[in-house]
Amino acid sequence: MNGATPLEGLYAAGEAACVSINGANRLGSNSLTELLVFGARAGRAAADYASTAKDSTPAVVAQAKDEQRRLDRDFLRKEGGHERLATLRVEMQKTMETSAGIYRTGDALARGVDQLRSLQDRMCTVSLDDRIRDLEANLIGWALKASHGNKSRAAELLQIKRSTLGDRINRCGLGRGERPGAPEHTASSTGVTP
Repeated sequence: MNGATPLEGLYAAGEAACVSINGANRLGSNSLTELLVFGARAGRAAADYASTAKDSTPAVVAQAKDEQRRLDRDFLRKEGGHERLATLRVEMQKTMETSAGIYRTGDALARGVDQLRSLQDRMCTVSLDDRIRDLEANLIGWALKASHGNKSRAAELLQIKRSTLGDRINRCGLGRGERPGAPEHTASSTGVTP
């Protein structure tokens, strides 16, 4: 009931939890119950685990570094891709909704599998426009300069800057109103100039 999975240290809530009681997953409840009850329980259990967990073994650290290098090479530093990740995500969402919704048929599932395989192949040619690492490097450089090299003060400045930046991104996102069915927001109502 605390969201623990068979993989030690990994916790889940909602559809990903796959617990066998009515109300613990999305098909058996609504998102509010999912969030307030099962999400909170999983969050507390994950925090308890993290506060008492042993340090990772050298093998796990090496595996994580290898994976980071792979992600850098295949996605973050990759040049020349032509597919947009957002396009593939939308196509995958539509495929899942039409072929693997609540009411399913064998034919629809088979078509969905074929479409997902095609999307998986197209993922190899994805191009990421977002270069967040450059922003992070600039923030770190700014913090070190502003703190005159004092690392603890630089860490404080980074925390403040990231918090402020996150708030700005959230406000700008509200001001854009791109989501289908999103309420209309204006620059004056959000305090953000698009």
